[in-house]
Amino acid sequence: MAGFDLVTLKERARDMSEAYTRGQKILMVGAAVAVIAGIFVFTRLAGEGDYASLYTNLEPADAAAVTERLSADGVSYRMADAGTTVQVPRGELYETRMRLSADRVPASSGGGWSILDDQGITASEFNQRVGFQRALEGEIARTIRSIDSVESATVHLALPRDTAFALNDRDATASVLVRTRPGSTLDGGQVQAIVNLVASSVDRLEPGQVTVADATGLVLAAPGQRSIDYAGNDMNMRQARAFEQSVANEIQGMLSSVVGPGKAVVNVTADLDFDEQTTTRELYEDVVGEEGGRVALEERSRNEEYTGPGQTVTGILGPEGEAAGGQGPATEYTLDESNVVFGVNRTIEATNRAPGRVNALSVAVLVDDAVVTPAMVDQIEQVVTAGAGIRLDRGDVLAVTAMPFDTSVQDQMTEDLAEADASAEAEARMQLYQTIALAIVVLLVLLIGYITMRRAAKRRAALAQSIELRAVERANPEELSTMQMSQVSALSRDAEAHAAAGHSLDLVALNDLIGGVGSPGDAIEPAQPTVANEVAEMIDNQPEEVAQLLRGWLGDRRGAAR
Repeated sequence: MAGFDLVTLKERARDMSEAYTRGQKILMVGAAVAVIAGIFVFTRLAGEGDYASLYTNLEPADAAAVTERLSADGVSYRMADAGTTVQVPRGELYETRMRLSADRVPASSGGGWSILDDQGITASEFNQRVGFQRALEGEIARTIRSIDSVESATVHLALPRDTAFALNDRDATASVLVRTRPGSTLDGGQVQAIVNLVASSVDRLEPGQVTVADATGLVLAAPGQRSIDYAGNDMNMRQARAFEQSVANEIQGMLSSVVGPGKAVVNVTADLDFDEQTTTRELYEDVVGEEGGRVALEERSRNEEYTGPGQTVTGILGPEGEAAGGQGPATEYTLDESNVVFGVNRTIEATNRAPGRVNALSVAVLVDDAVVTPAMVDQIEQVVTAGAGIRLDRGDVLAVTAMPFDTSVQDQMTEDLAEADASAEAEARMQLYQTIALAIVVLLVLLIGYITMRRAAKRRAALAQSIELRAVERANPEELSTMQMSQVSALSRDAEAHAAAGHSLDLVALNDLIGGVGSPGDAIEPAQPTVANEVAEMIDNQPEEVAQLLRGWLGDRRGAAR
């Protein structure tokens, strides 16, 4: 290729290599290896974060089945959440999940409806009934494990057989054993959720026939125990505590701005009514017209009159068969009838009172008598009455009392906190000073190394120039004998071993080599500013650099000889 000289490139590479000492070469190689290792580690760590959960809340047998299948398929995975979660690379998540689902993995320990897949057409009625019960128990247990606080669950069902006699019918019963996660407990609402879930999943199973217990043997719900009331009371108690805490915090914040932090204590007790009430009322009102009278929607009237002879009166039969009788008085009949339908307005009111109404409220306030006066106590009582909504007609109670506060513990805690803050600040300052000092030391080392390298490079360049000039002046490089070249090689080796062995360099031999062929035996004064003295001084200070320079000079002379 035009413009590309391999020989020149090799010479430049050799010159660059010879320009550095062995320690500098080792340092550069180590830095390059450290950079490559850092890039590799960063890439691995960055790649490990791109994982997604394949399955969660797995039983040990299910986790073993999943990991075995992933290992067989060559899919990398890792475990989390104490071995209950299997994670795979995000890019392979959906493909892996569909492949495992097609092969019905996992389906080993959780039971569920997969149990019925193994039943054949020759299974007996007993096997079918037992298989259905096991599948139902597994599905309910798997659903209960979906609750956050539940680590594992075991469900047992007692399902009565269907008979043709109604008198022999019995209700189903169930028992549930749950193990909660470390540091977690089941509240009343969660227990009631488990009871309702099991009761709604089984035919002819009432919530009162479900027993729930935890791994410690504590019965959370059982037949005869009003679990519904328990759950409701637990919720009511939490709501009451939240209401009391809210009112206390508002009063505390208001008093803290007056008497100062820690100078007032507020306690609130509330009696809340959690009964829900619905009231319906109907009201009827006459429709009044513009003139003030009632508005008639419909009017009907009827008048009748009648006048005529009276009715014939028939008497008793006589002895001869004739009836005795006569004509009655004349008859008159008059009827006046009127029917009026007036307009009526009908109003229906339905009132639904939500639970949580305050039946009574009790507030107790303690203030430090060192910061308040009797007049301030009366003012605080008025302010708290208005702020807490105290109603005397409802039976509310408010007590405000000024008493001396014991602040010894608080003062000690304040002193300890101040000492801890001072110690933390001193430690932070010390760490800052250490960091700054370390940075300064590193900068100084780098600066000294840089200056040393620059000086060494300048001295090598000056030495090489001096040697070249003296060699050109005194002798022709092509006329150097084999013996002189051997002496240069020996001198190079002597320079390498000079620092370790402690030998002195032969200035006469060095001056003969540099000075030329002409004066091999001339004596050299120690104070004489010759090139040999400069080379000897540099060998004492930097033997490795001088050895490299002599080896490079020797290589140049051999190339010129060829």
